[in-house]
Amino acid sequence: MNVTRWTVQVPKNFKDSTVQGIDSSPGYIYSVLDSIYLSYDSCEELVWNGDCNFEKEVERKKRHSMVDTYNKSFGVIHNFRIDTIGDRVASIITSTKLGKGVTDISIQDCATGESLGITAWNLTLEKQKIVLEIFKTIRMQGDKK
Repeated sequence: MNVTRWTVQVPKNFKDSTVQGIDSSPGYIYSVLDSIYLSYDSCEELVWNGDCNFEKEVERKKRHSMVDTYNKSFGVIHNFRIDTIGDRVASIITSTKLGKGVTDISIQDCATGESLGITAWNLTLEKQKIVLEIFKTIRMQGDKK
């Protein structure tokens, strides 16, 4: 499934729907059958230096994490971790209380500044596993599989 210049592999029963954004490309990926609804937003940094340094990317992800906001908003603790998907640094947030809170990924292409965020809310353990597997498949169009 294409999400702007990103691709993501989803189970066959998932669909997507885009909405009109002002300075980004938002939309939804969802499965009515599984009751899983993911909100995504993709944008390109207006000022981007293309400095691709792994350590700097990790530090930037840590500085811009939404984990504190989610902890306060949902009243539950969320875990924050840095991972690599393809060759890109991603931040992944998961709730410690299943069925309440956020499962979220933020990933950016350091060469272009193009970023993608995908968020799901209040997932059971089974649904969170599906979403985390979807996160692992994120690639930029044109990447080698």
